[in-house]
Amino acid sequence: MIDQAEEMVKKKPREFLLGFMVILLLFFGTTFLAGYFYYQNPPKGMIKTKEKKPVVVVKKKEYYILKQGESLSDVAATKYGDSLLYPTIIKLNQIKYPDFVEPGTRLRVK
Repeated sequence: MIDQAEEMVKKKPREFLLGFMVILLLFFGTTFLAGYFYYQNPPKGMIKTKEKKPVVVVKKKEYYILKQGESLSDVAATKYGDSLLYPTIIKLNQIKYPDFVEPGTRLRVK
């Protein structure tokens, strides 16, 4: 077997090198691909991962006390920068009659 390989190297060195390179490429290529796919989908329990804890966002509620002569649109302009956002205050506070909100009423604005 070794004699045949030596004979082929002497007679056809290009073909021998090409065949040898193809064998190397096939061996290392399949080894690489097998390892790549193995680590992409490892068996359960092989790789320990940290558990992701759910992120809880706590929004701080902000309140505003309605003053004498103020309307909900005035409060919206003060807190949101736009008086047309007064329906947001109505929804947050579940106000049934927005035209009749008394001064001193505590309004949730955020």
